[in-house]
Formats: sequence, structure tokens, C-alpha cells
Amino acid sequence: MIGRHAVWVLNIFVVMAGGLLADPSACLALESRLQARALEIFGEDQGIYFVSEVGSPLVAIEPDRPLMPASLSKIPATTAILGRLDPNHRFRTRVIYRGGSAASTATRPGDLVVEASGDPFLVSESLLWIGSEVAARGYGRLDGSLEVRGPLFLNL
Repeated sequence: MIGRHAVWVLNIFVVMAGGLLADPSACLALESRLQARALEIFGEDQGIYFVSEVGSPLVAIEPDRPLMPASLSKIPATTAILGRLDPNHRFRTRVIYRGGSAASTATRPGDLVVEASGDPFLVSESLLWIGSEVAARGYGRLDGSLEVRGPLFLNL
């Protein structure tokens, strides 16, 4: 786990970098120190990419490797979405069973329909909770398909 103080130290270096960009040798030295510090804090298995105000990379660890985005990346997306909605807007994700009655309680014939509304807060834990609620209502195993309607953006 990354210590809070270590991340703050790296952030302070990045903020201080702005004043050093005028001197190329100071900039290269800073880039080297930032790169070494980021590797020490985060390790080689993380994707880290910091750029200066002028767009030059200050830290680049695995910049081309496809990785799952950090939770931090959800903040701008959620802010943009919520900025366009009414403050009282509520996202609704409905789960509907479409089928007949079960001959046994072990398996039910029919489909499960998820009506999504583009909820940016829907995460894997939400899906686990929805699954446990569906199972608690007696729909443990379905002999059918899963259908998703509407926008579904999972933040896994």
C-alpha cells in the first residue's frame, strides 16, 4: 500500500517542477528524480504519467501498457455527467425477471433484463449486491439469457 506521505512528496515535486522548466538541465535532473521516486513509491507494475504545463513528460512508467484505470479517473467523468443533470436526478438500474413460474426452485426458466440508466456510480460491488438481492428473491439459477438495455458503464 502506498503511504499518504509518499504520495504527497511526489505531488510536491510535481508542483515545484513548473519553476524549473526554463532551465533544461534542471528539468532533466528533476525528471530523473521524479522518475526514480515514482518507481520507489508505486513500483514498476503501475502506469504513471505526469506531464508539465507545456506537455513534456515528467514521469512515464509503463505509459503504453494498457492497465485498468485508477479510481481517480472516475472523478472527471462523474463531475462532467453530474454537471449536466438536475441536482435531484437519481440513476435507476432495474432488474426484471421475464419468464414463467419454476417447476423447481433450483432453476427458473426465463430471462433476466437489466434496465440501465448510465449510472457512473455502478461498480463491481453494486453488481455483487444486485446479484445477492436477485438470489435472495428466489432467482438463484436462471435457464435463459441476460439482457442489458440502456447505457451501462461499469467502473470495475
